[in-house]
Parts: sequence; structure tokens; C-alpha cells
Amino acid sequence: RWDKVGAKDGPSARSGHRMVIAGDKLVVYGGMGESKYFQDLHVFHLPTSRWTSKAAMVTQRQNGGGPAQAPGPRAGFAMWPDGTEG
Repeated sequence: RWDKVGAKDGPSARSGHRMVIAGDKLVVYGGMGESKYFQDLHVFHLPTSRWTSKAAMVTQRQNGGGPAQAPGPRAGFAMWPDGTEG
């Protein structure tokens, strides 16, 4: 059964975005609007029904870790949780 959630501060309307579940969070990245591609990251915390926006950051695992540049604006891509919290 689907229920409408009236949470404020969520992402703007879009298509082509990706969403994954990581623990008790839904994570939304990217997509496209009427005239642009998005590079934003939004997290919906399921227990509280609240959205937060995060700065996107990836970890370079191939060279021992460390901060890397976030992925650019995109739609229609693959995304999955890596098993870590953050």
C-alpha cells in the first residue's frame, strides 16, 4: 500500500533520477528538470519523514581512499549503496 507523505524540503520535480535505500534512509541523486540536469543529493530519513540536502562526495577506493570530486550532473545512471553509513 502506498501512502502520501507530506514532507517539506524535498527535491524539486524531476525525472531520470536514481534512488536507493541505505538503512533507514532513501537517497536521491541527480535527474533532469525542464531545462537542466541536476547534481544534487537528497536524503529522506524514514523514521522521521524528513528530507535533508547533502553535499555529494565520493571516496576513491582504488588508491587507498580520500576525498574525490563528486559526480557531475546526470540522469539515467546506475547507483547503489556501498554498505557504509554516511
